[in-house]
Amino acid sequence: MIEERFEQLPNASLVKAIWPRKPGIKAGQSIPRISMRLDGLQPAKVDAYRAICGFPDGPHLPLPFPQVAAAPLHIALFTHSAFPLSAMGLVHVSSEITQHRPIAVDAAMDVHCWVEGHRPARRGVEVDLMTEVSVGGELAWLSTTTVLSMAGEGDGIKRPPVEIPDMASDRSVVWSLPTDLGRRYGRVAGDRNPIHMYPWTAKLFGFKRHIIHGMWLLARAVSEIDAQSSSGVQLRCQFKRPVFLPGSPVFMSGEHDGGASFVVRRADNEKPHLVGWLGPHSGKVL
Repeated sequence: MIEERFEQLPNASLVKAIWPRKPGIKAGQSIPRISMRLDGLQPAKVDAYRAICGFPDGPHLPLPFPQVAAAPLHIALFTHSAFPLSAMGLVHVSSEITQHRPIAVDAAMDVHCWVEGHRPARRGVEVDLMTEVSVGGELAWLSTTTVLSMAGEGDGIKRPPVEIPDMASDRSVVWSLPTDLGRRYGRVAGDRNPIHMYPWTAKLFGFKRHIIHGMWLLARAVSEIDAQSSSGVQLRCQFKRPVFLPGSPVFMSGEHDGGASFVVRRADNEKPHLVGWLGPHSGKVL
């Protein structure tokens, strides 16, 4: 087991994610438990985050915000010498978030994140990044972020496609995403990955144009749904396709399974970028 404790947020530079090259996962190997901790983290740039993601003002942090606040710890974990996969090659596949109680904007957060093990996917391997946020000694928020890497042997098994929920849509809106949205969000969230910055920087990593951050896409979807309250909240989502910038995806949501299902899809062919559900916490721990 590897554990590092920080007294302040580590440098979130992505240079370490590009060099040196990582060995990948070979047959019979497994990712060791790698853990990062930071106590007393104070939320920063909350107003700027709300503005760029569409959240209203309020006394509590937006539901996805702790994930962004913990991002420097995530980068430190993925660029640690014991983590065998390249951080630049990781693809965000899905997220699950449970908020047991709202977190005040001025709360001191104790953050713990870790990875341990992996599982085969059709092509490559999947890894679960776990993040817990405690306030005043009590667990307030936790997430499971699943990422995919091609630097490992897959099992070749095709998984069934994600089904778009059969919901009675009561909200539909077209988002107009400008070409500089990734740069603006990156300044707020601290995520300046080249695939989000400019067309030419994204092309260096195999994209035809730059794409918006998956966590911005999720946050914008959550901000469209008035489902956050003082009681527990649960969020589940899967990322299917990137949204290229500039772009005009369509957001749709409707009541489903006691909460609200939502989808962000292309306007021209209705293929989904993001599918998810947001509603009351069921009491189950992720």
